[in-house]
Amino acid sequence: MPIRHSFYYLGGCSYFLMRVIGSNLMLLTHTNYHPELQRTLTTTSILPVAISVMTTTFLQELLFRKLVCSWLAPYSIVTALVSTSLFFLFHMPTNLAHLFLYIGMGLALSMVYQKRENLSATISLHILWNIFTLGATILVMTNPM
Repeated sequence: MPIRHSFYYLGGCSYFLMRVIGSNLMLLTHTNYHPELQRTLTTTSILPVAISVMTTTFLQELLFRKLVCSWLAPYSIVTALVSTSLFFLFHMPTNLAHLFLYIGMGLALSMVYQKRENLSATISLHILWNIFTLGATILVMTNPM
């Protein structure tokens, strides 16, 4: 199997694994689901929040994928790890659950970028993730457990 294909599968597996671990840690530790986003949504309408999320997604992918992968060697573990580290440090995880989620997402996006060599693929995945997070946060706010 070529190295590019292994990056793609490794990225998908790492994302799934980190998502499962992170979600279970959030349940076990009774972690609030994105409290910063909940605070923002109580003081701001949804449209500026959505526009901000889409804009920052584009900029993050440009920085963490395009620039880092162009600067470092393509198809390397080091590139994926540097990109992932910058991604999760930028998101400043406040607990272990969010740390696992951001590491998984950063690894998955790095692997997809290295496989596809296409920024639109990672931007699309990242936007879908953020829309899911935004929707889940709104659901949690309107239907507290």
